Amino acid sequence: MSWFRSRDPNHERGVTLILFALALTAIMIMVAIIIDLGAGRQSRRLDRAAADAAVSAAAVELGPSQSPNAACVAAFTALAHNLDVTFDPTSPCTTGFGALGCVAGTPRTATASVGAYTITFTNPVIDSSPLMKAESGGGDVAQPVDIAHDGDACSRVGLQVVADNKTFFGGIAGTNRLTTDIHSVARVVTTQGPPTDIPALVALDPHGCNVVNANTGEIIAKPPIGSIGPGIIRTDTDNNTCSGNYVMNVQNTSAGLIRADGPSGSPGGGLLQNLATANVYRPGANNGPSSGYYGQRVTTLTPIGRSLFDPIYRCSSASLPIPRCSNPKVATFDVYNTTIAPLLGATGTAPAGSYSVLSGATAPFNCSNPPASFTPGNWYINCPQFDRAATFLGGGTVVFDGGVAVQQLVFNCALASSCATDKLVVIRGNGSGSNRDLSFQSSGAVLDAPRTTIFQAQGDLTMQGGPTLRWTAPTDPTFPTNRLMYWTESTSTVNLGGNPSITSAGVVFAPLSLLNIQGNGLIDATKVQFWVQDVRLQGSATFLLQPDPASGLPPPGYGSALIR
Repeated sequence: MSWFRSRDPNHERGVTLILFALALTAIMIMVAIIIDLGAGRQSRRLDRAAADAAVSAAAVELGPSQSPNAACVAAFTALAHNLDVTFDPTSPCTTGFGALGCVAGTPRTATASVGAYTITFTNPVIDSSPLMKAESGGGDVAQPVDIAHDGDACSRVGLQVVADNKTFFGGIAGTNRLTTDIHSVARVVTTQGPPTDIPALVALDPHGCNVVNANTGEIIAKPPIGSIGPGIIRTDTDNNTCSGNYVMNVQNTSAGLIRADGPSGSPGGGLLQNLATANVYRPGANNGPSSGYYGQRVTTLTPIGRSLFDPIYRCSSASLPIPRCSNPKVATFDVYNTTIAPLLGATGTAPAGSYSVLSGATAPFNCSNPPASFTPGNWYINCPQFDRAATFLGGGTVVFDGGVAVQQLVFNCALASSCATDKLVVIRGNGSGSNRDLSFQSSGAVLDAPRTTIFQAQGDLTMQGGPTLRWTAPTDPTFPTNRLMYWTESTSTVNLGGNPSITSAGVVFAPLSLLNIQGNGLIDATKVQFWVQDVRLQGSATFLLQPDPASGLPPPGYGSALIR
C-alpha cells in the first residue's frame, strides 16, 4: 500500500488559470489606482494653479481698495474663469464680508459650492490658521511664520479648494470618489507706482468742499520734470453735495483757472482726478487754457490718503496693514516714532542725547544774543521765539522749543552744492500765538536750508513779503526723512505769497493744513510736491507746480506675493 500522492501532472490542471486570474485582478486594481491617483494629482495641480492665480488677484485688489470684500470678489472671479465654473450668485462675498474692512485676529470667510468644488476665501489669515501650513500632497506641514516674508494677518488672503471627484476605475477597488484638498495664501506687496504718475498737488480733505479753490487766480500743474507722464491735480473728498462750493472751484464761469498740462507740455492734456462724482466742477465754467477747468477729468475709485507716505515715514498710522511696518527688523520705517517723537516734549525739556543748549540764561551767548554761527552738531534752542539771524553749520539736529521768526536763517550750508550731509530741524512751537510759528515775512528775509527737513509740531508756516527760499529736501536714501522738505501733522496753515523767490525740491506733507496762497504774483513751486488738506488762492496769484520724480512721492503701486 502506497502513502505517496500521485505525481501525475494532470492532477494540478487549472491551478495556473486561477493564479493568473488572481494576478490579473490585482494588476487591474493597481492600474486603476495608479490611473486615478494620476488623475487626482493632475486635478490637484490644476486646482492649485487656479487657487494661486485667484489669491494673487485678490491681493492685488486688496492693496488699492483696502476692501476684503473687493478682494474676495476678485478671487471668485478668477476662479470662475480658471476652473470654468459659474457661481450663483456671482460670488458669496457679500455674505461673509459686506462692506467691512479687516479686523486683525478675527478671520472672516466666504464659502461657495459649485459642481465638485467647495471653495472658501479667508481674510485675515492669522498665524495659527491651517492655511499657513506648507501645502503638501502627503498632508500639510507646519511652517513657522516669518513676518518679513509672510506679512501680517490683514495683508494676507487665503483660499481653500476642496474637490470631490468621481474616479475612473475606483469602483474596482471598492471606491468611486477621490477628494483633493489644497490651499493657497498670498499677501499684499506695496511698491512705488510708475514714476510717470506723480501728482503735483494732492488735497487730502476726505469730506470737504472747495478742496482746491483757485478763486480768480491760477493753479497750473505741469508734467513731472523729465517725464512722459501728465501733470496731475488730485482730490480725496467723497462729498457729492458741494453745490455752490464745488470740489474744484473757480470764482465764476469766466474767472479762475485750474489746469493740468499734458506730457508734451500741451495745455489741458493732464489729469484732474477726483473721488467725488457730482458737483465737482462749476457748471458753465470755461474749458480753456486761461480760465475754468482745463484737463482730462478723471474719477478715481479709491482715495489716495496717506497710502504712500505712511509705509515710508509713519507706519503706526497706516490704514492698510503693511508687512514692512510690522517687521521689527525694519522698524525705522516708522520715522515719526523712531526719529521725530523723541525730539518733542514739554517746554524747557531738552531732547535725550548730546545737545548743546542755547537759552535765556546761557553764557556767553543766550536767546537775546546768540552766536552768528553755531558750531556743527546737535543744538537745543530753549527760547520762546528765536528771532535772530543765525547759521547752523553742518550736520546734526536742531530743536527749537518755541517758534522761529527771523530775517535770515541758514541750515547746513549756504549752497546745496557744498552740502555733504542731511539735516533735521524740529520746531516744537511750545509758545502761544505767533511764538508757535515759523515765519519769514519781509523782502529781505532769507532761508537757506539745503538738504534739510523741517518738522513743525505746532503753529503756522508763513513765507510772505517776497522772501528768498533756497530749501531742498535730504537726498541720502538712508536718511530718515529723505525727500521731505516740510512735515507737519498739525491743523496749521501754510501761507505763501508776496512773490517769493523759491529754489526748492522735495515734498511738503501737511495733511491737515490749509495751503493758503496770497497776493497777485507768481508762486513758482517747481520741483515741490504738495500733500495738504485744502488749497485756497486769495487774489490773482499764479501757483505753478511741476514735481520732480527724483524728489517727489509717486502714488503707491500694489502687487502680490505667494507665501503658501
